[in-house]
Amino acid sequence: MGRVRGSRLLRAHWENADAPQAERPGHYSNRLPPGYQGQYIAGRAALQEGDIERGAELLAAAARSEHPFAEIEYARVLAFGQGVEKDRAEAIRLLESAYTKSSARKTDAAFYLGRLLIDDQPARALELLLYARAHGRRGAEYEIGTLLAERGDMAEAETYWREAAAAGRLEAQEKLAALYHNRGQHAEAQGYGAQVLAQYRARADQGDIGAMRRLARAYDEGVLTDADPKVHWHWVERAAEAGDAVSQGVLARAYLEGSDRTVDGPRGQQWAERAIAQGYAPAKAYLGRALLRGEVLPTDLGRAETLLKEAAEAGHSAAQTDLGHAYLTGSPLSRDPEAGLRWLEAAISQGSSSAMTVLGYAYWSGDGVPQDRAKAEELLGRAADLGHPSAKRFMESRA
Repeated sequence: MGRVRGSRLLRAHWENADAPQAERPGHYSNRLPPGYQGQYIAGRAALQEGDIERGAELLAAAARSEHPFAEIEYARVLAFGQGVEKDRAEAIRLLESAYTKSSARKTDAAFYLGRLLIDDQPARALELLLYARAHGRRGAEYEIGTLLAERGDMAEAETYWREAAAAGRLEAQEKLAALYHNRGQHAEAQGYGAQVLAQYRARADQGDIGAMRRLARAYDEGVLTDADPKVHWHWVERAAEAGDAVSQGVLARAYLEGSDRTVDGPRGQQWAERAIAQGYAPAKAYLGRALLRGEVLPTDLGRAETLLKEAAEAGHSAAQTDLGHAYLTGSPLSRDPEAGLRWLEAAISQGSSSAMTVLGYAYWSGDGVPQDRAKAEELLGRAADLGHPSAKRFMESRA
């Protein structure tokens, strides 16, 4: 879903915002009341010159006039956190106020307000963005298309995405590539996919880590282009070398667990340590598990316990499961059934089928918890429904 984008929208329409317009009863003129006009002009100029704190201060003062022009500009400053702390609620209030008033910028108020409400009030956002478009305001075709798609109107969504794609909007080109891929229209999908990949490669060549990650995903998913594992891992490694903790974590797991890579414990640990140095919790879980099991790296129970605790406390469900199982069974960590139950239940609350299976078997055998076979079957049944192979075999044996 599209979001408000600061620098582009902050600069848009400043030059044309004050075009002459005949005054009408109840209509706000293009000039603010005496005393506020100077603050408004100086504030916009300060923002354009890069003095964002001064610009925000002046526009805040101008907005006290309750003139829609000043309300719109200060709302944008608040929405983007330009020189002030972000305050989305106040930005929405100001834009709502500006939208209710007749002025030369009512359409702008609708446009910016619609962009801000996309996540929370999609129906209202669509109404506002369509109003803005009907009154000549372009630039939200991608967002309109996405809102229409969420409503199930794919034909109209496609129309708007095509318009946004023609204007060079990367997200729209990507949406169309996926849409045509799912429809089996491979020529159209590859055409848009090629445009998207070209833009991502250009960004990646400029050091954009997000673009590197998106290229890695593209060659893994096979939507924008044919899947190619070799190219996928090339971009994962490019992003990891560029300092991306997520990609470093992906490589750590691949080498420690042998997922699409030949197992290489020391190499996996190197990538994990780099990601951990950036505070990336999943890497702590991967390395903690490897040190706990002692299969691809020498066992280090002290560090394993520390890493798994840190990852579990950060909400990583696999770490919670590993830690809970080790505590509940007393292997290989010291037995602590209370802590084991707590961590397994935390993982179950996140939908972990592995944790359901571990705790289900524990209740079945009475290992670490009081035996309760009804509760065991309930947990194992849930895990089986989620596709856990061991739980499925257990439930099939009970049928």
